[in-house]
Amino acid sequence: MQIVLYEFLTGGGWTNVFPQMEMPTTLLGEGRAMIQSLAHDFAQLPDVQTVVLRDSTMPQLDFPGCHIIPVSADKERSILEQVSQTVDGVILIAPEFFNLLIQRVQWVTDAGGKLLSPDAAFVQLTADKYHTSQLLSASGVPVPSGILLPDDTPWPDWLTYPVVLKPRFGAGSQDTFLLHEPPPPELRLSLAGDFLVETFQPGLAASVSFLCGPAGNLALVPNQQRLTEDGRFIYLGGILPLPPSLSQRAVQLASQALHALPAAMGYVGIDLVLGEAASQDVVMEINPRLTTSYIGLRAAYSQNLANAWLQVASGFIPPLNPEPVTIQYDADGNLSKTT
Repeated sequence: MQIVLYEFLTGGGWTNVFPQMEMPTTLLGEGRAMIQSLAHDFAQLPDVQTVVLRDSTMPQLDFPGCHIIPVSADKERSILEQVSQTVDGVILIAPEFFNLLIQRVQWVTDAGGKLLSPDAAFVQLTADKYHTSQLLSASGVPVPSGILLPDDTPWPDWLTYPVVLKPRFGAGSQDTFLLHEPPPPELRLSLAGDFLVETFQPGLAASVSFLCGPAGNLALVPNQQRLTEDGRFIYLGGILPLPPSLSQRAVQLASQALHALPAAMGYVGIDLVLGEAASQDVVMEINPRLTTSYIGLRAAYSQNLANAWLQVASGFIPPLNPEPVTIQYDADGNLSKTT
C-alpha cells in the first residue's frame, strides 16, 4: 500500500501561491511538526510505503523511512495530481483560508485519487465558519452568538462587549482579535474579506479529535488548548488528558457537532470552550484536517495512530486504550510526559 502525505507549507504550496511572502512562523512551525509526526507514524507500518511531498527549497527537512518527492513552486499541482493517480490514499493538510484546502482536495479527486482525509463536501462546509455555525445552531448544537460582517460594512454600534473578531475563512488564529470596544479604523482597513463578530466565551479552551470512516467516528483523548492571553488566541500547544468529567462533556458535545455535519473521512478536530457548567459549553470551530493536537495524541497511546487511521478508513473501529500519563506539548512538536 502506498500513502501520500501532503502539508501546504512544507509541501510546496506556500512557495507556489505566495512566492513573494515569507511563511508565517506559527503556521510553518505547526505544519512542520504535523507532517513530521504523521510521516514518522506511517513509516512505521510494515505494509505501507509512505510518500511525502517536500518543498524543494527545504532539503534540510527529513522524513526517515519515507519516499520524498521534491516539489518546485510551478510543479505543485501537477505533482500532486500525478502522484494521486498511482497510490492507494492521499492525506491533505492545508489552511482553509483562500480556498487553499478545498482547491487541493479538488485537484486530488479530479485526478481520480482516493482521499483518506475529509472530502470536498465536508471541507467546503466547515471551512466557512459562518455557515458551519448556522448549521450547528439549527441542529441544536450550542455555538457562540454572532453576526457576519461583510467586507466594508460599518461596525455595528449596538454590540455588547467583549467580542471576538475573526475571519469567516481562517486558520491558525490568523487575524483574530478579542475586542473590548470598537476596533480602530486602521485595524478594519488592514483586514480583507468577510469576518465574524462573536460573543466572547469565557472558559477552558479544549479540543476533541476524531478518526472518521464508513463505520463511524472514533473519538481520541480530549485535550486542553494553551492559547496566548494577549487577545490574539495564538495556539501554543496542549495538555492531555482533561479531567474525566470535562472529557465526558467534551466528547459528548464534539460528537453532537460531528453528527450534525456531512459524513467525514480521516482526521477531524473540533474546538470547544467548556464553561463552569455543561450548559455553558460551546463548539467554536471545526477543523477539516489534521491539527497540531496530533502531536500529543500520538504519544498518548501505545498503538500507532496511523494504523488506527487506516483501520477506521477501511470500516473497522479499533480498540484504543490511552496510557495513564499526562502529556504537555507545544506547537513545534516538543512534548513531555509525566505519570
